[in-house]
Amino acid sequence: MSPGMIASLLIALSTTSLAQNAAGPPSAARIDRVVSVVGSSVITQSDIELEQSFQRFDPIDCPPLEAPQVDLLNVVEERRILQKLADGRALYTPKANDIQSRLDTLKARVGEQYPQFLQKWGFSEEQLREILKQRMLEEAYVERNLGRSLLAEIPRDDVDWSHYYRQRYQSWIEARKQSQSIRRIPDNTP
Repeated sequence: MSPGMIASLLIALSTTSLAQNAAGPPSAARIDRVVSVVGSSVITQSDIELEQSFQRFDPIDCPPLEAPQVDLLNVVEERRILQKLADGRALYTPKANDIQSRLDTLKARVGEQYPQFLQKWGFSEEQLREILKQRMLEEAYVERNLGRSLLAEIPRDDVDWSHYYRQRYQSWIEARKQSQSIRRIPDNTP
């Protein structure tokens, strides 16, 4: 199968998935472009746009993943890798009250536009809570496997902590990317 055919198949699968999740019949507005595939996980343009919203409103407390980010596609790809690494490990699972606190902070940051935020992304509040839980799981994985070891080198209250953490994260995550299949889909792919 040619790369173009694979990309077309992925777009069709993504569209079918979106249509199945839509409240109502599928429409042209629901079609999304596949921009990357990490392992068997498809990343769409909407995933990038959602990450952009999360960068603005989600109170991320993990320096390598918090705003500002230059390459949002890279962030989403890395989160998919972290998701796979942390999946099914209770050690990284956040507590319900921590998830609720994060949701409350996000709601406060979005403000009066919160119902429109949910509608724009097609989420119920419970679905958003699950997404935040997953994001917190990924961040906990980074904190536990990298952040804690950095504390032996530099204290968290040091003015360079965030910069140092982000630098060390780059080599740490690159090592994990080596064991993953990551394929970016060119813009001109049918």
